[in-house]
Amino acid sequence: MPIMLRSCCCVLYGKDEAQLAELGECPLDPGGYFVIKGTEKVMLIQEQLSKNRIIIDSDKKGNINASVTSSTEERKSKTVILMEKGQMYLHLNQFVNKIPIMIVMKAMGMESDQEVVQMVGRDPRYSDLLLPSIRECAKHGVYTKQQALEHLEAKRCVYIASDGGRVCRPLVIADKGISRIKEHHMKELLDGVRTFDDFLRDGLMEYLDVNEENNALIALYEGKSTPATTHIEIEPFTILGICAGLIPFPHHNQSPRNTYQCAMGKQAMGNIAYNQVGYDKLGAGQNATVAVMSYSGYDIEDAIVMNKSSLDRGFGRCIVLKRY
Repeated sequence: MPIMLRSCCCVLYGKDEAQLAELGECPLDPGGYFVIKGTEKVMLIQEQLSKNRIIIDSDKKGNINASVTSSTEERKSKTVILMEKGQMYLHLNQFVNKIPIMIVMKAMGMESDQEVVQMVGRDPRYSDLLLPSIRECAKHGVYTKQQALEHLEAKRCVYIASDGGRVCRPLVIADKGISRIKEHHMKELLDGVRTFDDFLRDGLMEYLDVNEENNALIALYEGKSTPATTHIEIEPFTILGICAGLIPFPHHNQSPRNTYQCAMGKQAMGNIAYNQVGYDKLGAGQNATVAVMSYSGYDIEDAIVMNKSSLDRGFGRCIVLKRY
């Protein structure tokens, strides 16, 4: 049975730095993981609600409701059918207010009240439950599928995303294709009078996330903007991320090569969490001298000739640090 490192059942438990050094262990290793077949493993515990299953429950007011959390690889939404004052409503994230269930049924194509009742069930009790909802549907003047869709369209909500970790990037705001940043703004920036935060504070620039970019028309240059343009790029290379932005002359490469480098660039070693794990006590980094030259008169293409003596002295050795 695997044992968690540094736990009370581990041989490293309670050992000081000198004892850990005698055992060949790093004193800075925090433990808390398992070693299974030579690979570090960590246990992650997650508690989630049931997905794609209808849950019948009652709220604090005693109203009965049925909810289901629909989850796919692309999106996740929660639908609630609730009973309130004898009437049935639909509560969905896309709508500001709850919607009478009969309006939803008509929007799905069932315009006849009798058809809806037969779809729910032939028991007279079901028709009695739906009768208040049918009356409210008539009160809103909704009788056809088109009227129901127009009613739902008017109930759409405005999405506000403020969660941390969203990828945002700055863009210049354009009014009918004309940039809000003028020449005197740039002169103030060069003179040190204006800073980047001033551009944001004065409403000349703003950060957009991926949801806002779907509804924005962004031009690369002001000269290529149209009256429908909403934003202008500060500089076209800001479209690229960190990994792609570090590629020298990416427009001279084949696109697959740029894609490969974006993936391989993440494998480079770095000082992650330098101030959290005592990394100042561990040596890191190596200087490598690379000579581009012909070797023995033949071309070895995608290979590299290593100096054996440098490998014997420890060139290329690395320390892998994982924090969970």
